[in-house]
Amino acid sequence: MYVAENYEKHKILSLKPNYLVGMSTEDIFKISGCLMEGHTEFYNVWHGNGWIDKGQIIRYPNLLQEITRRQSTQIKENFYRTNLIVGAAFNGSIIASHVARYLNTLFAHTCGKGEDINFQKMFKPPKGLNVCFVEDIIFSGTDVSDHIKFFKNYGLNVEGISVWVNRQKDNFNGVKITSLIKPPFEYYLKENCPLCKNNIPILFSNIRE
Repeated sequence: MYVAENYEKHKILSLKPNYLVGMSTEDIFKISGCLMEGHTEFYNVWHGNGWIDKGQIIRYPNLLQEITRRQSTQIKENFYRTNLIVGAAFNGSIIASHVARYLNTLFAHTCGKGEDINFQKMFKPPKGLNVCFVEDIIFSGTDVSDHIKFFKNYGLNVEGISVWVNRQKDNFNGVKITSLIKPPFEYYLKENCPLCKNNIPILFSNIRE
């Protein structure tokens, strides 16, 4: 369903906080229009029967507010010693800033990939803080692994990882990961893709969740 159709049907921007509080996280994902169903070819070797366009949630402030409120609650329960929230540019930094506001704690964001990760120059946090890394989706886990390494080398204590959807184990490189919902779609290596075997056309190509 296209976002325009979703907006007309659900009037997303008019949904009040109290109403959204009563909705399941899965339903918030659905009304945002972020669940893209269909044979998907990802940028790497994976295929799937759909993908998550997380930008559809980020564009609606009221939906983002409710999702990040739930994320902050989960962090309080699981990583209570956290005193620094970090997100990666660009989506992760937007999400992390909202989470930090709910937790009333310091916020910083990173730039770069792999060995080039560093804190953006506007704020380089002091060493010794307890960091929770906030993201939207963990797909392969490469970025998360690189950030864990960066945080430890920088001198931060990695309390945990908080995401919307996690496709990896709940414990990654010795760090606990919490997520809001289970992956809504199935994923397959290209050579094992049942959609390919059934000659179902690829609907989405070169997708990066």
